[in-house]
Amino acid sequence: MRKTYSVNKISMITVFPPGARRDVIQKILTERWGIKSIPGYLDEDAKLFQAYEIRGVPFSVLFDAKGVEIARFEGMPGKNAIEAAFRKALGK
Repeated sequence: MRKTYSVNKISMITVFPPGARRDVIQKILTERWGIKSIPGYLDEDAKLFQAYEIRGVPFSVLFDAKGVEIARFEGMPGKNAIEAAFRKALGK
């Protein structure tokens, strides 16, 4: 059974590194990942990548509704780790 999360409690975006092409970003989001509702952004000046000292992708940060960081993932963390972080964000 697939778990779903209410979009009014959690928002998600994807950010790609400097040098990534917008057409490639769109193709990765829709064709490879099957994502149609999560916006993808290009960090052209690498400000987010520098602020979080990102050395590789994927890199994920999950915040609660108050903007407090709950979890940080480098690489592919796996389904269980992601679900646990979302439950924590939702207070469940």
